[in-house]
Amino acid sequence: MKRQQVTEDDGGAMHGKTWWRTPPDLFAALDARFGFVLDACAHECDALCARYWTKDDDALAQDWRVGGYVFCNWPFTVKTNPRFTAKMAGEARRGAQIVALGPISPNAKWWHTLLASVDEMWPFVGRLGYIDPVTGVQQSGPPFESAVYVWHGGPPPVWGPTVLPLSRKGEPTTEAGRALWQYTRAQGVTR
Repeated sequence: MKRQQVTEDDGGAMHGKTWWRTPPDLFAALDARFGFVLDACAHECDALCARYWTKDDDALAQDWRVGGYVFCNWPFTVKTNPRFTAKMAGEARRGAQIVALGPISPNAKWWHTLLASVDEMWPFVGRLGYIDPVTGVQQSGPPFESAVYVWHGGPPPVWGPTVLPLSRKGEPTTEAGRALWQYTRAQGVTR
């Protein structure tokens, strides 16, 4: 989708520091792997998929089983983190396939709920620089670490998630990670 500049009038101020855009090269790498059919937390000016939900559509009230992988970069706040992680975990148990970009927060209860439900966790090496929604400029990074969380749909894994460290461009950082990435890509995305 073509990106437009977001202005203070069309949402930049309303979202403040909670609404940061996904870096385009990271989204491209993830989209090439998963073929997203829906952007669950978008603004009209920055939707990453042809089909998307805005704040007015309320992703928390929607059925996420949409016939393919859903991408979600939810607004990170004390209120929304537990609500979105519970929603994604519940939707995945019902069969939704979800890839979410979000914070790593080991001291928060919501993060442990997320970790217990996710199939794969791909933490970034170093802090990910999100795109400022008003200026369109990539920032040096938020004051927290980030990861990509993947649910393939169905019950959570018995032994916990597979962990695969990623570079800020969405590429595995270890030889074992690259081998796993190539193998799973060749096999198709499966549990």
